[in-house]
Amino acid sequence: RSVAGGFITVNLRIMMNRIVTVLSLAVCILAYLKSVIKTDLPVDSAYTNVGVLFVRILLPVLLVMILFGEYISKEKHRLHIDFRKDEIKTMIVRTQYMIKNTFFMLIPPTMILVFLAQPIAKVLFKGQSVLAASYLKSGGALLLVAGLACALAGAVSAFDKEKIVWVIQGIAFVAQVIFLLAGFSKNAGDSMQILYSFYLYFGVQICLLFVFVYGTARVDFLDILLKLGKYGVAGIIMMVLFMMLERFVTMNLLVLFLSVFLGYLLYYLTLIALHGISKKDE
Repeated sequence: RSVAGGFITVNLRIMMNRIVTVLSLAVCILAYLKSVIKTDLPVDSAYTNVGVLFVRILLPVLLVMILFGEYISKEKHRLHIDFRKDEIKTMIVRTQYMIKNTFFMLIPPTMILVFLAQPIAKVLFKGQSVLAASYLKSGGALLLVAGLACALAGAVSAFDKEKIVWVIQGIAFVAQVIFLLAGFSKNAGDSMQILYSFYLYFGVQICLLFVFVYGTARVDFLDILLKLGKYGVAGIIMMVLFMMLERFVTMNLLVLFLSVFLGYLLYYLTLIALHGISKKDE
């Protein structure tokens, strides 16, 4: 009974953390459709925008975050054990590892979404490629921002501060709603306001969560920044490759997959050359 009860409790907590994000998606859809009524935008165009932005872009990003959340859940469990045992040094190292590994894992897909936006849109979003490409370029970095918020929330939860995570998500949600109301009052029907609101939603969480993470585990900023510098260099090289491919190569589905493969390969080779991947970190 105790094992079953613990399993149910953990899963309910995970669901609660995701419910706020799903709720924010639903509120964004309603707020956008309501703002469209005040404009001359045809209803069909409004539903098309919603379909491209939410069904084809934001929901897949959310699914990726759910998969990434499984990794965070495992690290959160180990971090919680360190916290309970009062192993401060191990706890700090593991917290730093979670933050660094978030960037390591999510920088490549972010680069793909932002700098291969046009080819992805042309290959996967036929008939709506211009709209999809603009969404991908503007919202691709949401993957990295949302991932960092997920990692920090996992760390704070591991420190027995689950309620604080819910409160912070609630604050971020209120800030997002206020931003949407203000944004749609000035630019009714502008679907880009939704993407910007999610940057605010996750940005508020990152700022507040990091305060609690640092208050419990005094992470080494220099160690994190040095590692992020190497990830950044690898990401920039990946970006240059994508920009050259987009400019000089005619894209189809096969070439797009090969471009992604080459991008990942170059990313890992650059990190190996910079000693950005070490057994100590892993």
